[in-house]
Amino acid sequence: MLELKKQKSIMAENLPLVLTVQEVARYLRIGKSLAYELTKRKDFPALRIGRTVRVHRDAFLLWLEENLKK
Repeated sequence: MLELKKQKSIMAENLPLVLTVQEVARYLRIGKSLAYELTKRKDFPALRIGRTVRVHRDAFLLWLEENLKK
């Protein structure tokens, strides 16, 4: 009998308040390189702290909702 891998679905309410680029990539199901490209967009809510990039969860979800309407 084959055992199927259960895919973990990330729910918005389970996201931490501040996201890493890897968490954004996992949520959007894209690669980390593409997620870093997103953080360079002027309309994307990325926060840079030195070389570190973080994304506020609520701002990210709002950005996502607004861009899904386009």
